[in-house]
Amino acid sequence: MKKLLTNWTITLLAITAFGLTACSNDDKDELIPEGTYIDEDMDPYELFTLNVKGNTMIWTCTSYGEIEEIVEYTYEIKGNKITCISEYGTETSNYSRKGNKITLGEITYIKQ
Repeated sequence: MKKLLTNWTITLLAITAFGLTACSNDDKDELIPEGTYIDEDMDPYELFTLNVKGNTMIWTCTSYGEIEEIVEYTYEIKGNKITCISEYGTETSNYSRKGNKITLGEITYIKQ
């Protein structure tokens, strides 16, 4: 019985040790899944599009089919905050992701 208890204890310790180290996500940055995202409202007057690749995203504002503005950002996500850096400066907003939708600040985008 003592041998069985010792073997059980060693097995339990091994499972716990491997399980805790395998679940760590501390050294890995969160990235938005790559692809094209369209503003959920899909307003023809003012349509926002994001093209994401790695930690870079290109934001496009289109008005009545004409491109009004294009801005390239690099970004970093920490918890529910996203920090975007562009030639215009640095901006931090709320961030969330659920399924094929991401929300940056007040705008929700759907992955196409």
